[in-house]
Amino acid sequence: MYRKTYVEVNLNCIENNVKKILNKYNNYKYYFGVVKGNAYGHGFGVINTMIKNGINYLAVSNLDEAIEIRKLNKEIPILCLQPINVEFLNMCSKYNIAITVSSYEYVKKIENLPFNLKIHIKINSGMNRLGFDDPNLLKIAIGDLEKNKNFYLEGIFTHMGTLGINDPYWDIQLANF
Repeated sequence: MYRKTYVEVNLNCIENNVKKILNKYNNYKYYFGVVKGNAYGHGFGVINTMIKNGINYLAVSNLDEAIEIRKLNKEIPILCLQPINVEFLNMCSKYNIAITVSSYEYVKKIENLPFNLKIHIKINSGMNRLGFDDPNLLKIAIGDLEKNKNFYLEGIFTHMGTLGINDPYWDIQLANF
């Protein structure tokens, strides 16, 4: 790089932000810290500050990131937001990494796997990247997943496509979810 740039991360600001979120939304069981892309380029070093102040679940983009974080922290739950190739799902079981299921086709590929997996279902509420679109197919998929005693359906989520500030599309996505 031929420019003199740097990033300065103020861990006190991260601590303060986490505490504000937990105080405002104090009735949740899980508080996710999304740290994909090496914590958005800030480095995985911010993770300990997040955890120390109440973040109790991490979300990453891919399996490589999840395993890297698992090596740094053996206990924190981790969700991989992107679907993982079936051939690597045994690594998710080995490292206790939750997976995202975003289509019925993926359910059919994994439904008979013989090892433990924590699963989060992704709903497409309007961002149109990944996720179940059809509520009937979603019900069938959940039924199929529940037949495998090695699977634990832990969560359901979506990805909002806007900030939600004075934005009617946010309301549409929330209703879809």
